[in-house]
Amino acid sequence: MIKEKQLLLQQNTEKKTNVLFLILLPKRTDFSTIQFVRADGFNVQERAKLKAERYSAYSGNATKKSDEFHNKAHKDDNFPSLGEPIKVGHHSESRHRKIIEQSYSNVDKCVEYDEKSKEYDNKSSYWE
Repeated sequence: MIKEKQLLLQQNTEKKTNVLFLILLPKRTDFSTIQFVRADGFNVQERAKLKAERYSAYSGNATKKSDEFHNKAHKDDNFPSLGEPIKVGHHSESRHRKIIEQSYSNVDKCVEYDEKSKEYDNKSSYWE
């Protein structure tokens, strides 16, 4: 025997979902099986497609940020020409050290966002 009940579930304050409960009552009364079905037609395939699209967008954003940090890291390439050493005590010493520090920082961020992009690509391909 199957009983059917339709309820309105509210997960958070903004989102309300209409859910159809299918309750299977066997002849024994010590247990029952409940199946939840969304009444609005949203199913696992729709959810997977949306997740794949979302991860694909995240990957694009991470790639864009990685490229931006790569460009920032190489913007002052011509200042210390040919690996010129830092001139200790010279008026350009602080600027030289700052440029090198910023370059290292930007390269680290570039690599970090590139790895995030690859991770999101893997997640996207999993959900497709």
